[in-house]
Amino acid sequence: MIYSEIRKLKKEGFSRRQISKQLGVSRNTVSKYLEKNSEEMAEWLAGTKTRKRKLDEYNVLILGWLREYPELSSSQIHDWLEERDITHVSSASVRRYVNELRELHQIPKVSTKRAYEAVPESPKGEQAQVDFGEMWVSKAEGGRIKLYVVAFVLSYSRYKYMIWQDRPFKTMDLIKAHEKAFKYYGGKPKEIVYDQDSIIVVSENGGDIIYTRQFDVYQQTEPFQIYMCRGSDPETKGKIENVIGFIKNNFAKNRLFYDLNRWNQEAIAWLVRKGNGKQHNTTKRVPTAMFEEERDHLIPDITRRLKTKSDTTITRRMVRKDNTVMYRSNRYSVPLGTFKERGVDVDIYVTDGELTLMNTETGEVIAKHDESLKKGMLIQAPQHKRNRTVGLDEMEEKVLACFDERDEEATQFIREIKRRYPRYIRDQFQIILDFSQCHPKEQLTTTVGYCIDLGLYSANDFKDAHRHLYHKPTVENEEEVYIPDGYYSPETERKLALIQTEVRNLEIYTKLMEVT
Repeated sequence: MIYSEIRKLKKEGFSRRQISKQLGVSRNTVSKYLEKNSEEMAEWLAGTKTRKRKLDEYNVLILGWLREYPELSSSQIHDWLEERDITHVSSASVRRYVNELRELHQIPKVSTKRAYEAVPESPKGEQAQVDFGEMWVSKAEGGRIKLYVVAFVLSYSRYKYMIWQDRPFKTMDLIKAHEKAFKYYGGKPKEIVYDQDSIIVVSENGGDIIYTRQFDVYQQTEPFQIYMCRGSDPETKGKIENVIGFIKNNFAKNRLFYDLNRWNQEAIAWLVRKGNGKQHNTTKRVPTAMFEEERDHLIPDITRRLKTKSDTTITRRMVRKDNTVMYRSNRYSVPLGTFKERGVDVDIYVTDGELTLMNTETGEVIAKHDESLKKGMLIQAPQHKRNRTVGLDEMEEKVLACFDERDEEATQFIREIKRRYPRYIRDQFQIILDFSQCHPKEQLTTTVGYCIDLGLYSANDFKDAHRHLYHKPTVENEEEVYIPDGYYSPETERKLALIQTEVRNLEIYTKLMEVT
């Protein structure tokens, strides 16, 4: 019929563009039909009816899925085919084939949609969003089971991670999920957005958020900031809301459950294949490719959790100008040069009389000491003292020898350090010498040039710059994460004290108890 209409309009003097617009077909189709006479057209139409398509051999499989699960999307069917190593067909081919099957066999698609407000894009490494989901799925041996998921998504790249379990999440489950997500990403964002879930928040408290006890301890020892959504405000974290829906509808929906371990393995495989491996509808880019750009902007994932006992005490202190940390009226030494003008925080873990001091920002163990039971003592490790047996000129020659010979940038770097830190030249040199022992000379030379380009002139900035350039985090085997029961911080205790319980008039209860 279209062929006849095209020929008819052409005879009436219409142009190909006009015919295309009037019939709603492409100009290529108009041209193709006009080039064929009646006999050629009849032969071509007969060929299309007998021509075999790539998906015809999977007709029974796809039709069975549609009849059992009418709400299936063509995208999910495409993913199920790929999961069965059927990878030689495109998503567009699957979409056309599924639409034809639905029309031929009268299988309408039923779908529900939820509207969200647009959320501004975030810079690289700036933000991640976290949310929970739950749904009933069918078990392979029959019956149904309710599963629970927590999902993470990096706001810039849309790079996703998820973990499932067969019971509701508790605070410790969420903390362990964080650690696994950070290992999966190889780093941490600067900010994480949460919903006001009961395992995270005790009270919104007019904006002064009060966290649950375990999460309060955890968030105090983490470098990222927390942004807590207000109640009933899904638009604030629209990206993760969409991700939860995507996970439910494309991965979990109509999938058979065998066991939890296999389910989580299938979930990670789906992330690689579909969740992070296909073009995102909003960015029009593949999350895996965007994640490669974002990876270096994340805070390095250095495990800062110690395997602690239940009686471990955790507290936070700032490094003093004399490179010591005050704990229970005693001063404990840290390596020379740890103190910076902007201040450095350390987390102190105390177990069985031993103090472990960890850099809050990097997670590096910087010192260990036996706890003193006295007061007013200075506990100082020998390696934390200045080496006064070597002259400054000799130390400078040793520092310059750490870099490529005749490197003018290294000389400039050392000269500027001497100008900026005249009282701490020995300390600055010693930090560079200690750090340089474990790294190749060519890396150190490159790092010096990088520091000069950014105007960074200090030994500690030199170390940080080297970590940024050459630290490539790797995902190690999963380990149990041990977090002590902890305590509320003084700030949280102050907030709790401000909460006032409503006192009702006794007449209310008297009326309720009256017998009519």
